[in-house]
Amino acid sequence: HCTALTICAEEGRADLIKMLLAKGADATWEYSPPKDGATGTSPLSWAVVFGHADCCRLLIDAKANIDLERHKNGKTKNAEGKEVPDPTVNKDKRTLLMLASMSGHAEIATLLLDEKRKESEEAMLNYLNRHNFAVESALTFCVRYGLSEVAKVLLDRGISFEHELVKPYWTSLHRSAGNGHESTVRQL
Repeated sequence: HCTALTICAEEGRADLIKMLLAKGADATWEYSPPKDGATGTSPLSWAVVFGHADCCRLLIDAKANIDLERHKNGKTKNAEGKEVPDPTVNKDKRTLLMLASMSGHAEIATLLLDEKRKESEEAMLNYLNRHNFAVESALTFCVRYGLSEVAKVLLDRGISFEHELVKPYWTSLHRSAGNGHESTVRQL
């Protein structure tokens, strides 16, 4: 369930992405499976995950959706009491910024934030401070793995810690320290 553009983005083939876009390939394509599946994948999401900043730039310039969230259906009970997928509940909600952050791609995190800043400073801050279903931010993901370059980008842009003060989960500092990442503990 992908396109040629998706494969080229995953493989980092900026040359082929340019050619496909010139021939009319749709940079806005997103995978939308049956209602019980996951979604939120696109050529841009694959370029983000695999760290191909040049491909990300080409796809963003071709109007790929940087506000894409991964979606994984939650569960609900049907009339018989059986657990079934519920597409109205997103049990994931990871943004492209979160995917870049957890993969250690500081250049792509910067690119995504710069794109949102073109809309407005407020749009960039809202994007920077979004949370997934478990109330984790892009910062939570990068410090969990000790990715200090990405943490610096997020901290320099003004990521907020407010959500961490009210949730009953580990904070970014807990995650970083608990995993023994001294460099990100010092940053926080």
